[in-house]
Amino acid sequence: MSDQPIQVPTLQAVRFHRPIASGRTKPCLLACIDPAGGEHDIVAKFGGPELSVTAMVCELMAALLAQDLGLATPDPVIVRTEGGFHTCVPTEFPESRRRIEDSQGLNYGSIHLGTGVATWPVGQRVPPEMLSQAADVFAFDAIVMNPDRRQSNPNLLQRKNVLFVYDHELAFSFLRSIMPGDDCPWQRGVLSFLGQHVFGPALRKKPIDWQQRLERFARLPDRRLASYVAAVPPAWDPGERTARRIVDYLIRVRGHVDDLALNLTEVLA
Repeated sequence: MSDQPIQVPTLQAVRFHRPIASGRTKPCLLACIDPAGGEHDIVAKFGGPELSVTAMVCELMAALLAQDLGLATPDPVIVRTEGGFHTCVPTEFPESRRRIEDSQGLNYGSIHLGTGVATWPVGQRVPPEMLSQAADVFAFDAIVMNPDRRQSNPNLLQRKNVLFVYDHELAFSFLRSIMPGDDCPWQRGVLSFLGQHVFGPALRKKPIDWQQRLERFARLPDRRLASYVAAVPPAWDPGERTARRIVDYLIRVRGHVDDLALNLTEVLA
């Protein structure tokens, strides 16, 4: 983790490659230009019924936290699409064309990981050498109250023995009151949703030191968490209300890591 200010670049969409086959939010692969003129392939998500601006704030802040905690995740970016860009989408993809047309402005994106990357298959066994990563992902999803990395929907990518987490629009579920008590994950019973977690079966009854797993999160200073707020485009969060609620929540969770560790142990007992 660096003490430098967080820089989430804003890239300009210039070409449409293709829709991404998977994903509830129906992302697309675009060519985008950074401020220095460099071109990047970007997985872009577009606002609409499946992805509100609040969800884009959650995506961005969860990605920043994942990086600070040492998890592999595609680098987040802001994607600017301007009027007329949708016309470069082939007519054979009418849904993508409509979503892009309806989402002019700033959208959430991430750097495409390129070749050699596969989605984590449903029912995939976790090899012993990847159990440590699985435990880190499990702890992360408890911290951010993410109910959307389920056995039926892993939301994971894999390159050789490295796991990448992505799709965090449903994280920080207290913003939507998805589950009772979901702003207090250290309280008993609140983490019951993790019973459906993709790594629950592999981690159950394993002798995992959850306090050690949470140590890096416990050491994150207030100023680092607060720096996430400035990375959120004002157009997504006027007045910074949502981003500041997330930071306040993370600070409260950080103050209860011992109880959170006990909760994780009980969930997997």
